[in-house]
Amino acid sequence: MKQEKYYLSGKQALELRGQGHHLKPTAMVGREGVTPAVLEALTAVLAAHELVKVKVQEGSPLETAAAAEKLAAGSKAKIVQVIGHIVLLYRPKPPEQEKSAPPTGAPCRLGRCAKPRGGGVRQQRAKPATPKIGRPSRGTAVKGATRRPQGRSSGKR
Repeated sequence: MKQEKYYLSGKQALELRGQGHHLKPTAMVGREGVTPAVLEALTAVLAAHELVKVKVQEGSPLETAAAAEKLAAGSKAKIVQVIGHIVLLYRPKPPEQEKSAPPTGAPCRLGRCAKPRGGGVRQQRAKPATPKIGRPSRGTAVKGATRRPQGRSSGKR
């Protein structure tokens, strides 16, 4: 029983399938099926990312297509694709959420701030004063080492 109102079609679905190919599943539907906790987690993930992969595990009481429709209805998303036990869902972000900038006095999150950075000039690390100890390169003489003559050797080995 496929309800067409939850499915995307056309060029947009084709484009989203291409984008979703490399994603890893970020939500799982387990043996309890589509629960309010799963819908809440999916809604949070969709708020952060527009395109989400969901895996319906084998112990789930629902078929993958039925679980996809319940997830789409509960999270107000569209189904892009259902393959095997994987569902690809899409919900566009609201326009005001996309363009909203954090206030200037907001604390930094995950190290991303509105603070000006250091002018774009990279500082180079100073080289160590002592040379590396190791095997000399070809062509450099090592103190105390003798070179073997090239060509035929006159002595027996």
